[in-house]
Amino acid sequence: MEKILEQFKTVVAPHVLGNVKARLNGTESDEVKLAIIHEEIVKYFTGWQNFFHQYLCFNENQRRDFSELMYDMVLPLAQNHEPVANPVYEKFVKETGKTGAREFICHQPV
Repeated sequence: MEKILEQFKTVVAPHVLGNVKARLNGTESDEVKLAIIHEEIVKYFTGWQNFFHQYLCFNENQRRDFSELMYDMVLPLAQNHEPVANPVYEKFVKETGKTGAREFICHQPV
């Protein structure tokens, strides 16, 4: 979880922080500041959700072109990415021999 939060800080926070700073004037209470931060985080993820919906509207050629462009843009980032494994999932795989999200979710103890 710590690694996920660290990645959140480096990927999402810079975008959210600039918007939050632009909305603050220094006289807000802590509750208002937290509400603004929450709104900006929701706005960030809503923007990406809208982006995904637009992608779904692409035709086959547009998706191919877009994928090629994104691959070229993301490749340098992907080369520096450190995979994060869920220790609970790793334990599940070791104990049961089953893999996959469906198996993991459906076979959790209640």
